[in-house]
Amino acid sequence: MSRDAQRNMSKTIKKQRKSKEQVAEEMKQVSEIHRMRVFAKTRFYPFLIENTKSITDLKVFLQVMDTIVRAAFNDGMRTTTVGSLKLEEKISTTAPDDQQKKYHEALDMFKDETITSFIKIFSEFGQIINGLMQEKEGVLKLSDLNSPFPDEKK
Repeated sequence: MSRDAQRNMSKTIKKQRKSKEQVAEEMKQVSEIHRMRVFAKTRFYPFLIENTKSITDLKVFLQVMDTIVRAAFNDGMRTTTVGSLKLEEKISTTAPDDQQKKYHEALDMFKDETITSFIKIFSEFGQIINGLMQEKEGVLKLSDLNSPFPDEKK
């Protein structure tokens, strides 16, 4: 079998393994990309041509608008709570079935926290774990770990 045939077969198998939800989500993403391109081409680009005097003016305009929207979004993150995001459906479509309970419990625990607090706490815990692992890495030897070769014993 040629390499091209193997690649095509591999792609076909990967496509078959996708759930209906994954396929629907991918279709939604493709549709959204198309919608944004049409919007940019038919509305935003003509607006920019008509309303900017130079490339410098254009760059300043784009940066200022980006800053305004990001600032408003960040303000919202400081006041919006995790509980108001209605993430239960996301958990049911993203988290492994056998682990959904812990995801729901964590959501419930953080329901009154702001998004900013949530992100800081999760980020800090990730950094703490990384720090602890680096300390361990300094004393662990390769022989202390499970072998990547299944037929080899310690």
